[in-house]
Amino acid sequence: MSLFVGGLTRAAVVAAFLVPGHTWAQQPDASGGSARPPSQGAASSPAPSGTAGNWGDKYPLAEPNAHPTGEPTPAPTAEAEYRQGLQYHNGEGVPQDYKEAARLFRLAAEQGNAEAQLALGYAYYSGQGVPKDYKEAVHWYRLAAEQGGVRAQLLLGSIYYLGLGVPKDYKQAAHWYRLAAEQGEALAQTELGVAYYLGQGMPKDYKESARWFRLAAEQGNASAQYTLGLAYQSGAGVPKNYILAYQWLNLAAATSDNERAADAARARDQIASLMTPAQIAEGQRLSAQWQPRVSGVPSGQPSGQAAPNGAPVQNAGKTIFGTGFFVASDGRVLTNAHVVRNCASVSVGLSPASASIPSPAGISRAQVIGRDVTNDLALLATSLHPDAVPGWRFSVRQGEDIAIYGFPLAGLLANGGGITTGTIAALSGVNQDSRELQITAPIQPGNSGGPVFDRSGNIVGIVVAKLDALRIAQATEDIPENVGFAIKASVARDFLETAMQSPQAAPATAPLTTPDLAALARQITVQVACQQ
Repeated sequence: MSLFVGGLTRAAVVAAFLVPGHTWAQQPDASGGSARPPSQGAASSPAPSGTAGNWGDKYPLAEPNAHPTGEPTPAPTAEAEYRQGLQYHNGEGVPQDYKEAARLFRLAAEQGNAEAQLALGYAYYSGQGVPKDYKEAVHWYRLAAEQGGVRAQLLLGSIYYLGLGVPKDYKQAAHWYRLAAEQGEALAQTELGVAYYLGQGMPKDYKESARWFRLAAEQGNASAQYTLGLAYQSGAGVPKNYILAYQWLNLAAATSDNERAADAARARDQIASLMTPAQIAEGQRLSAQWQPRVSGVPSGQPSGQAAPNGAPVQNAGKTIFGTGFFVASDGRVLTNAHVVRNCASVSVGLSPASASIPSPAGISRAQVIGRDVTNDLALLATSLHPDAVPGWRFSVRQGEDIAIYGFPLAGLLANGGGITTGTIAALSGVNQDSRELQITAPIQPGNSGGPVFDRSGNIVGIVVAKLDALRIAQATEDIPENVGFAIKASVARDFLETAMQSPQAAPATAPLTTPDLAALARQITVQVACQQ
């Protein structure tokens, strides 16, 4: 199926954010979020911040020269002129008068008030109070946009795309969309995703397209949710994944946009015919637990707390720490299910030595997209894009040398992670559990979910637990040393097959020195934080 990108026409984008009015204040502005997309029931026009309440209560109208002290009334500020213009535009406390509103907007705009510049640009765009003039609209939008106004940037991008008052210019459109998108504006993120998909104004890039669709979808933009669902169905820019496709299509099908909801429902039902009942149930569960994120910054999904044996560690701020590692180039991370249980949000962070991966400070919020409680595994989606992913080995021998990498005792030991070495002591775990390996590499709280490497840097297991030394000492009067356990790579492979293409066995390679193994581990290992 080809990826559909016609979520909103650019004319609809232009119309969506134009009408200034008091309803704007009920939607977060660029400093604290972004307007809800119209498809989610938002007012048709977000407004400048600070317009809540009765304007007259804050800026009482006064008779000319009537000042409590008998002195002349000081000249109104640009902010006051802009707000009085809003009163006339909306007919609040005064007769509605677009001409007077435009006059007041101009007075404030000429003093550099960005909100007034946006409002005056709209007056020229719509012909309210002044003759319709797209060139004048572009002039005032540009002034507001150059001050960082996210709505003006979005509108300017749409105007360049449509060629209203300026020559049509996809490159300029993409430039302004990007500026707004980087401030978290969901509509701009959607339009930038379309531009990357079609190659309009920049080289065609399905991976970048899917990234921007995801950011908008995570805020609740129904068009982006629909398009991202189709991307996961077809594998355009993301690995093909029917569970995630079902999740996003199911969310888009619930929108108040009847046409978009119908399209999404048809696509969801079509993909459901290719899925197992268990996969459909997982897609429905992800849809039910999904919550919109603010400004395109991902926030986690409810997930997990520490295991009783203390593998992850909790600090005074009620954050549980564990470890995970990349299993796909799109940023998916494997960890333990108990690390991400009952979390309000989940995030992952890179070692400082791996900060070359493009992400603000190497940090990404994460979403739990797969869980196997029986085998204590969880798969996370992140916005990180690693330079490399590890190879895998599914058959090992007792006595082989191994190494583990992780982030033990967060806040106490080195922030950049640590490596320890040991051997495979046994090919089964407690009570002869064939799903696990017994290892001698020291494990500390915070190592849970981390990779177990062979000496060539291939994954052979996932750290899961260690013996409770105090309980064993009470029972045996002896303290066990370096008795840890890891989930076998073959068990992880079976889990990953339900959510993505399973990892492939790695070819044999020459052994690495421990420093080289640590360098590799830093590239693919992340710290996982569960905020409770």
